[in-house]
Amino acid sequence: MKNMKLTTYIKIFFTVLVLASCVRSENYIIETDLSLLMPDTINGETEKKSQERSREFHKLLVSNTISKTIPDTEIFTIDGEKLNLRDVLNTETIIIASDNHCGWGLESLTNDFPEALEKLRDEISDIEIICLFKREKSDIEKPMAFNKRLNELKLIYETVYIIDDNQANKINLFASSTRLYVNKHKVVTNIGIGTSLIENGLLEEIKENTGINASKL
Repeated sequence: MKNMKLTTYIKIFFTVLVLASCVRSENYIIETDLSLLMPDTINGETEKKSQERSREFHKLLVSNTISKTIPDTEIFTIDGEKLNLRDVLNTETIIIASDNHCGWGLESLTNDFPEALEKLRDEISDIEIICLFKREKSDIEKPMAFNKRLNELKLIYETVYIIDDNQANKINLFASSTRLYVNKHKVVTNIGIGTSLIENGLLEEIKENTGINASKL
């Protein structure tokens, strides 16, 4: 009888150990500390030092994001229903995000990125495109401009969600705009940051990150 109990306890122990190991194995995105971008206002800094700091932040941001899994992240439908971003990621997906306060980001979100998608419409027909519109505290206090832009985005993207600033930071959606390339396992395969100043830059970025053969175009 004692041996049976001991065997049962051992089985329970190893079951718990395996489950705990599985939980720890999730390699989630690490939120990057945005304060690392802040300049040294006390001692001052040279332009060279500022550029070095920006490069180091970018390297950290990339390492904290690429090959990492999307964690539980709150998003909202346009009607206000709360969802988990993980739950809507069921296939290869491109996430594009921007706020309503950066002209460059809005240009990318409303013109450059949609134009690139249109050129690749047939090649990326099986890839989900999700637009995340970042909502800051000021947008909640004065929502008119935010809601107007949201209505415009509904005409451009089939899938649009609202993401609050703190949740966007959680998955390193700092820059306007930011693109996350996510595989069917909810793992980020690459990140695009900012607006491309090169002609067809976004087009080439999408092709590179979705495995499109240039000869098809």
